[in-house]
Amino acid sequence: MPPKTNGHSLIGGSSLKRAMECPPSVRLTEDYEDEGSIYAKEGSFAHLILEKKIKERYGIPFDEEIEETEFDIEEIDECTDVAVNYVSEIYERLKAEGKHPFIASEVLVDFSDVVPEGFGSSDIVIVYDGGICVLDYKHGKGVEVSCERNPQLMIYSYGSLLMFEPLYDIKEINMVIIQPRVNNISEWSCSKDELVAWANEEVKPKTALAYEGKGEFKCGSWCQFCKARHECKHRANEMLKLEGYKEQNKDLLSNEEIAEILTKIDDLVSWGNDIKEFALSESLKGVHYPGFKLVEGRSNRKYTDENEVIKTLQDNGLDPFDEPKLLSITELTKRIGKAKFIELVDKYVYKPTGKPTLVEESDKRPALNLAKLDFMEE
Repeated sequence: MPPKTNGHSLIGGSSLKRAMECPPSVRLTEDYEDEGSIYAKEGSFAHLILEKKIKERYGIPFDEEIEETEFDIEEIDECTDVAVNYVSEIYERLKAEGKHPFIASEVLVDFSDVVPEGFGSSDIVIVYDGGICVLDYKHGKGVEVSCERNPQLMIYSYGSLLMFEPLYDIKEINMVIIQPRVNNISEWSCSKDELVAWANEEVKPKTALAYEGKGEFKCGSWCQFCKARHECKHRANEMLKLEGYKEQNKDLLSNEEIAEILTKIDDLVSWGNDIKEFALSESLKGVHYPGFKLVEGRSNRKYTDENEVIKTLQDNGLDPFDEPKLLSITELTKRIGKAKFIELVDKYVYKPTGKPTLVEESDKRPALNLAKLDFMEE
């Protein structure tokens, strides 16, 4: 079993596609800190709930403690129930067919014979006479994930095959992605021989390059999951390269040039937002970008106490409602007039501090004092 010093392998299931498509990115991002987004935390919590439900249903010990969470537990319950019920249907069908299924959850699989030091955790594995079924739960709702030739699921299936092959005669490999929040259940199958050939002929040589920091950089959809996506010059060069501008003596874009831009526009927007997000976070750490400064972002006024606003207005014979809720500050000002608003309501209004924003130095807003900002946060 490969080393598990930090719970992650250099090339894991989730980074396998990027490692195969852009091998040098693996070492390029090696020293970056893990990005812990709120979405990742929500996904981890949903996986823990799913693991608990699966293990309790099939009499497998579950020793972890479920703590209180900020996430929508009702939605997570509904989504994980979809997964549990789907898994149960497969299990019961295999049982009825006399194939003696065995089920396991959060299975640590080793695929280090084709991925250097490679291992990972497979959500659910059902092994039976003649085959194996590997199921992956996705809690995200941003992008619908396809199961067909999905590298993460294929490498987990390969690791599961190595684990259970000594005990079962496995010939068919079935893979399933369950993504309840976008009503997506995707299935794909292949033979054992096809999976083994893919692992040895495609995965092994490409991940060997990645592990050594060799190979060529290549941009694609996998860039959005790369920790160096904000700073990578190869991505920047790709985003800024538009071949259609070679025609000379033209002031207007041709249809062909517009078509080329349209093929890149989503990637350009994503790249631009990544750069802005990264520059803002670095600026908050004290990094200075020539020609730019941090300022307080714009914010909207809010009520300090809606009940007091309602009472005050009603006591003065004024209607504060836009059924069934209190009018917004702008709409209320229009209805009762600015003078009356200031007289009766202004004391219940405040303007929260805007989020820090990175702008050009020509912006009229004063630059933020980072020391003061740190003090306010504390």
